[in-house]
Amino acid sequence: MDHAGPGTVGPWRAWWYETRWPPRANAAGLVFVSARAATGEAPVLGVQVFDDGDWAFLDGSPPERDAFVLSHLHHLLEADPSLEEMIAVERGMVAWREGPGEAWSVSPDSD
Repeated sequence: MDHAGPGTVGPWRAWWYETRWPPRANAAGLVFVSARAATGEAPVLGVQVFDDGDWAFLDGSPPERDAFVLSHLHHLLEADPSLEEMIAVERGMVAWREGPGEAWSVSPDSD
């Protein structure tokens, strides 16, 4: 695990080191992740920021009951550093891309 300081990492990781992942109510920087993305079976294709500040990283398949796990944010960033771009996504928004390396499209969450 990379424990380098903020001077050697991207903006999201630097923000993580400085703030410990606001809102502080998020226990130990945990985020929701689709089980397929958490195991590396599928890439993260969607990011949703709920109104309460919780984050979900999605693989693009329809969500099913028990299809999500909790994971530390840094595991996702280590597997896909391009996710650091998602730091700009605000509460109540969702971002999608067609595949890894593709451009993200951000819009208000319709749910």
